[in-house]
Amino acid sequence: MKLGKPKILVTEPEYFNREFFELAEKIGEVTAKRMSRAELLKNIKDFAAIILRVDTKLDRKVIEAGKKLRCVVSTTTGLNHVDVGYLKLQLNNLTQRI
Repeated sequence: MKLGKPKILVTEPEYFNREFFELAEKIGEVTAKRMSRAELLKNIKDFAAIILRVDTKLDRKVIEAGKKLRCVVSTTTGLNHVDVGYLKLQLNNLTQRI
């Protein structure tokens, strides 16, 4: 069975240049779109990876909705917008199931 490319969500595309997107598209199927919280909660279930900056809040509710999430990339100097503790817990649970 051939697996398709993973789906990657870039929530703040205006921060990234063309070369970034060219590289990301070699890795997966990229959706580059700013989303409201409601849109993010509805759509994150479809993505294996999310690439975000400080405007996207990755809290417990969003992490729980991201059932397929395997990779979270925050291209920032801080992580105040990410519930790191809950994310680590979820990733530990994932690796224990594999």
